[in-house]
Amino acid sequence: MKLLFAGASDHGYYRTQRNLIAKLISDHHTIVIVSPRTNAAEKLIAMGCKFIEFPMERHGVNPIDEIKVVNLYRKIVKAEKPDIILTNTIKPNMYLGIVCRFMKIPYVMNITGLGEGLLHEGRTKQVILKIYPIATKKAYCIFFQNIFNKQFFIDHQLANPKIFRMLPGSGVDVSDYIPIDYPDENNGIRFMFVSRILKDKGIEELIEAMRIIKKKYSNVELHIAGGCPDEYKTSLDQWIKEGIVIYHGRVDDMKPLYGKMHCLIHPSYHEGMANVILESAACARPCLVSDIHGCKEGVDDGLSGFLFKVKSYEDIVSSIEKFLSLSHIEKEEMGRRGRTKMEKEFNREIVDAAYLKVISEIAATL
Repeated sequence: MKLLFAGASDHGYYRTQRNLIAKLISDHHTIVIVSPRTNAAEKLIAMGCKFIEFPMERHGVNPIDEIKVVNLYRKIVKAEKPDIILTNTIKPNMYLGIVCRFMKIPYVMNITGLGEGLLHEGRTKQVILKIYPIATKKAYCIFFQNIFNKQFFIDHQLANPKIFRMLPGSGVDVSDYIPIDYPDENNGIRFMFVSRILKDKGIEELIEAMRIIKKKYSNVELHIAGGCPDEYKTSLDQWIKEGIVIYHGRVDDMKPLYGKMHCLIHPSYHEGMANVILESAACARPCLVSDIHGCKEGVDDGLSGFLFKVKSYEDIVSSIEKFLSLSHIEKEEMGRRGRTKMEKEFNREIVDAAYLKVISEIAATL
């Protein structure tokens, strides 16, 4: 069969679905990846995929531009003639869902998160709420990564709940992200924030919390790995100048950096399921995260990390201080418990098996 995958980035597919894609290729399926190009297209091509670069404005809602996106997807589908289409992220889900529905091609959606558009009142939300029911009407299956997103779809009648299935996020490859020896504390305690620097990732509350922490604890560092959009470049320069942040830029392979860190901190406002939590926990690192769906599922509060109230720098401070009060052995044991949780609940083989099952079910109907 020919399977077409469409999402928001080539890097996302290589990072989270390369084992599944490799399995499908080994089973003699043809794989087409349609996404914007970042830094992983050549790796996917080397695996045996066909890659089609797809320009996409992630947050645009201009009707003329969005119709062009739908038409471009339609042209690609018409040319490629896939047997099954598998989508993730909002725009591919919606627009390819519409294309698949009317071209009568079996399709599977993955709701990797609701996104800013659905979580904030306004025109964008109203547009998405109107489009999703059209796009999901003939979907074979819709995967959800947390129960909050699933309930949102039920409450807003965006799709038929009979086709809903759950995934443990994108899972984590526990054979790739392996336990790393916990570092000593001779040169301080190092916290890691891994994300693009965005308001909805909780960066502003985190910086405020670290200002307070660093006044009380001179041996604490905050490291950031992730891209910085233009609107935060001036602020980032100031945080670096103040000594609040050590910035690493975008890092493709986080494992060496995780090895130097004592703890991940992830104060996001919303997530589907945060991959960075799963990956750092798999490396046996404790995690301090927002008490929201998409984050808290990956942490056993008080055992493998701590939860804090979303959008509360005071609660971030409290969680950091609870972590700092632990002995070195207790921190290390917290990381080991996180690793065990990943092996049992978030092994990527669970996700791959779910995809293989649904692909097999659809194939039996063709």
